[in-house]
Amino acid sequence: MFLANTQKGTPKGVPLFHGVGARGFWQFFAFLAIIIIGLFKRILGLNMLILLAFACLKWWKKMMVDVDEIENQTQRRE
Repeated sequence: MFLANTQKGTPKGVPLFHGVGARGFWQFFAFLAIIIIGLFKRILGLNMLILLAFACLKWWKKMMVDVDEIENQTQRRE
């Protein structure tokens, strides 16, 4: 995965979040997701929550494809 790219002295973790390692970032992300799911479940109900989850999954897959393309381009340059 793209988070494991630590060779050649590159900084560990997600470059967008300076000072926060990859593990800390994902723990924080999961914590936020649990809180948000709890709030939305109260407000919207289960059906809307399921639709929201599918939308998030589609967006996540698109983001992962973009990250893979960027990673492939950087590997080609090296």
